[in-house]
Amino acid sequence: MTQVFQLSDVLWDSPKFRNDLARQEENVERLEAKLERVMKTCSAMVEAGKHFFSQQAEFLKSVDDVGRQCFFDDDPCCRLIRLCVSHLKEFSASQKLVLDHASKYMNNDINAFLLRKVKPLRESRNHFMKLSNDFDSAVTKAAAAPKSKPQDCDDAQGLLLASRSAFLHSSLNYVEQLTTLNACRRQDILSSVLSLSKSYVSHYRQGYEAAVNDVEPLLKDVGTTVSSSGVLWL
Repeated sequence: MTQVFQLSDVLWDSPKFRNDLARQEENVERLEAKLERVMKTCSAMVEAGKHFFSQQAEFLKSVDDVGRQCFFDDDPCCRLIRLCVSHLKEFSASQKLVLDHASKYMNNDINAFLLRKVKPLRESRNHFMKLSNDFDSAVTKAAAAPKSKPQDCDDAQGLLLASRSAFLHSSLNYVEQLTTLNACRRQDILSSVLSLSKSYVSHYRQGYEAAVNDVEPLLKDVGTTVSSSGVLWL
């Protein structure tokens, strides 16, 4: 895990800590925006895919109807048409599975990552900024407390110590969450991309095996039937 913050800088709330913090917050905002775009485009792709598969199913049904209703008296031709359609439906089902995996790995998983890691971080930042302002206010009050009024000075010092303690605790908690996010985002995002890529590879491998083992022999039968019929299909 890459160390982003130095503990001494965090404890002293140094300018370097604030600069490092601003840079990390900018990285988180950019990551969140890019991941939200991934989910948006994935959702659009899934919706377009659903429409495509719906139309494809209607198209394959219409081709199957040609075999059933127009070649009912020609069993060999009817059988070959319907077998081709059956294999095309299997290819379509495999394509749907890839789309489902895209929705799962690049939508559901990323959304879970944002909810689990980024949203709590945003809440911690708001808490951190509030306590930072409270601490600054306590420093100002302590500096302005009149030395002629010991009780006021004691109260201001007590408030300063309490504010500093609360601010330090929130700083350490915020830094821990940022550090954890930097470690998790690498693993989580890569894992989602890896799973999606494996889904594509599996899809094409299964398609290739089906084409070689099942579809190619069928296509040879269809080609033989076309040639023996003496009719050229354009």
